[in-house]
Amino acid sequence: MVKAKARSAVSFFLALLMIFLFICSPVHIKVHSTDGYTKSYYFADGNGSFRILRCSSQLYKLYSVSSRGETTVSASESIPPQLVSASAGKMIIVYSSRANTNVIAYDLNSSRKTVYLLPGTKGDPAAVCADQNDCIYFTDSSSSDVIIKYDTRGRELCRYHSDSRVDKLISAAGSGKAYALTDQGILDLDNNVIYTGNLPQGELTFNGNYFSDSCGSVYQLDDQNGFCCLFRSSYPDICFDGENYYAASGSRIIRLSVNDDIISEFDTGTVIDHIIASGSNVAYVCGDELYLLDKGSMRSRSGNNDPSASCVRQSDHNINSRSFTILGEMIISDKPGTTFAGFKNGISHGTYSVSAVDHNGSNVSSGILGTGARLIFSEGNDSRSFTIVVKGDVTGEGNSNSRDCKLIADYILDISRPGAAEKTAADINNDGNITLYDFYSLYRQS
Repeated sequence: MVKAKARSAVSFFLALLMIFLFICSPVHIKVHSTDGYTKSYYFADGNGSFRILRCSSQLYKLYSVSSRGETTVSASESIPPQLVSASAGKMIIVYSSRANTNVIAYDLNSSRKTVYLLPGTKGDPAAVCADQNDCIYFTDSSSSDVIIKYDTRGRELCRYHSDSRVDKLISAAGSGKAYALTDQGILDLDNNVIYTGNLPQGELTFNGNYFSDSCGSVYQLDDQNGFCCLFRSSYPDICFDGENYYAASGSRIIRLSVNDDIISEFDTGTVIDHIIASGSNVAYVCGDELYLLDKGSMRSRSGNNDPSASCVRQSDHNINSRSFTILGEMIISDKPGTTFAGFKNGISHGTYSVSAVDHNGSNVSSGILGTGARLIFSEGNDSRSFTIVVKGDVTGEGNSNSRDCKLIADYILDISRPGAAEKTAADINNDGNITLYDFYSLYRQS
């Protein structure tokens, strides 16, 4: 009897210990995997939850992901989207039928669906957004300098004319005022005011009034402040949770100071494709998986896990170049055939010594360096490694040829998946995606 009670007490204590360790351990949560879809999009509702849109050539599914990692199917349609767009609080899908252009707008907070039938539109959809009054703004490829505003019944309310081609349409949280991104600036459609300066580039990711682009900048867009750039980082993949800036670099999540210095970091153990914030929550994408970041698992450079620890300036801030682009831990060259000496002489590295490892992992001191090779800058115990990316060189050979074109085609067809360096090398036009445009551009060059 005594032994049985002792065993029960021990079992009860072990169960409590396991529950405590489960609750307190710094873990990241895998939320959802793909089910045979060929394209995925990730959105934030701005209140701590996320949405995942899985698309194939036949249908799409929209998943809602709570801050606890619970996943449910919000919507499913047997139609292939032509255009997917999102801005503050809204996600929009566009597809065409014989008589109409069909627009479906989902409220990212409630998953409420509004369907619009736009008769008489011509050309492929180019840009679209929705405001908080459920009006949509639309432009197509046949008249990309004209923006048409529609109500929920598909009736035209008014037209806006831009002096240049419209690349994107976005709306602000709150009133949902619409803005047009053009090559001349950002146009406030209601007030006819254009903002110039540091403009968003590539894909945009929204978190309430804040959004980031695919070139390392964070912006604010609201009625009080209008449009402004809050932060520009050397890391291209970045998000803002309302208090802190987070960047993805290789397999690491990095928390940055306002001076772009590393405060704390977390190594996920696998290459990160994208990072996104919703409210105060941060998530990251690896392959087809979305993970929620436990911020308590991030460790400062001084070795403790206090995210508020003082920052330590990185040695790579002393490394710069006018010949190459340095983004995060990548050195990007648009000159195929560059040798080790060419990289070394084209980079200002102070008192650091420079060595190199080719894309196969062999130490080299001469010859051409291609995508996947690494440059190591070291001085005493201080060492920093940068991955080389040569635009158009996906194979790592250092030059562009038909083999690189074939690999880009494999990426587009989802036959194989690129790593972070290969993805950057294959993205010829720097829009954050690998598309037929990149294939055609490289094909013409090679």
